[in-house]
Amino acid sequence: MPPTPDARRAHSWIQDRTNWEIAFSVVLIGTSAVVINNTHPLWIKVAVPLLLLAQVPAYLWLGRGVVATEHHGGRPWLYIALVVALYLPATALADETAVSMMGLAPLVFLTLEPKWAVAVLAVSEVVPVAKVVVSPTATNPDLAMFIAVILLGLAFAYFFGSWIGHLITQSRERAELIRELDDTRAELAEVSRYAGALAERQHLAREVHDTLAQGFTSIATLLEAAEHSDDSDKYLTLARDTARENLAEARALVSGSRDEVPLRESLRRTAKRLADSADIAVECRVEGEARPLESTVELMLLRIAQEGLSNIRKHAHARHATVAIAFEADRVRLRLVDDGVGFDPGAPRGGYGLRGMRERVAEAGGELTVDSAVGDGTRVEACVAA
Repeated sequence: MPPTPDARRAHSWIQDRTNWEIAFSVVLIGTSAVVINNTHPLWIKVAVPLLLLAQVPAYLWLGRGVVATEHHGGRPWLYIALVVALYLPATALADETAVSMMGLAPLVFLTLEPKWAVAVLAVSEVVPVAKVVVSPTATNPDLAMFIAVILLGLAFAYFFGSWIGHLITQSRERAELIRELDDTRAELAEVSRYAGALAERQHLAREVHDTLAQGFTSIATLLEAAEHSDDSDKYLTLARDTARENLAEARALVSGSRDEVPLRESLRRTAKRLADSADIAVECRVEGEARPLESTVELMLLRIAQEGLSNIRKHAHARHATVAIAFEADRVRLRLVDDGVGFDPGAPRGGYGLRGMRERVAEAGGELTVDSAVGDGTRVEACVAA
């Protein structure tokens, strides 16, 4: 089971805190047992273990929370002051109590910065050093040896503390990097969700534009033609057929499916609708050996043909148009050619048609080329691997 975000962000010394607490407890209990079994007066055998074991509630009350935080405020120093206040009297009463610093020192380094931790350890050795100095039986060699041991212990504590400080710094940097990574991953997930919603919205916009919007435009155009024509029945019939086809397209759009009509037949129907409604001579032909294509490729080519023929009807003022689909060895091409008024492909255009056609072809990994000039007709070709 993967770790929770809080566990992943936790510093390693906090995650391993149980090990420090076990060592801390064993040292305190062991030192207390040594004092009790030694030849001290009864009151010392009682007082010293009480002072040592009082470190446990002090740790649970202050120390544990300090170790688990970033040490803001004065709580760390309050805890360390309490540790020293309990430790110094114990060492003054029983020399062997100094061993308990083996358990307390790691907690000091986990609570303070290394330089302050070493200073605290130096202060904690004041009582043992003072007892040796004032002892009437102490000799100069004994005193020199004792001071040397104290200095060596402090030097070791300094290097040990520096190593722990380095580990703590690395752990904090790691925790910060993990936090930034989690935040970045959350931002990327939100961006991905938004991009997915935007892509779906654009997809629906293209489908509505290429099907429903064009169908409604055709129906409106046919009804207007029926109002001004002596042969109104012809245009009304075409409008009715277009409405039915548009309804079928709407149902297919909602259900996510469409009739499995061969591409060439769909192109023929689309071309015939243009010829009937706009009195344009439309030629529809197939070049090469026809073969089945992936449904997504067929739908893309059909939508481009529908958009291109709609543009011819609305803008080209053409007399002739050609719709051709060419099957090549590893690709298929769709060409739409008209002899209309043409346009300047480099001029800014506010419509959705050409942009939507380019997006469709690009999504299929193909290419759309537009060749036109004012007064010289238009040629649109979509090429895609198939």
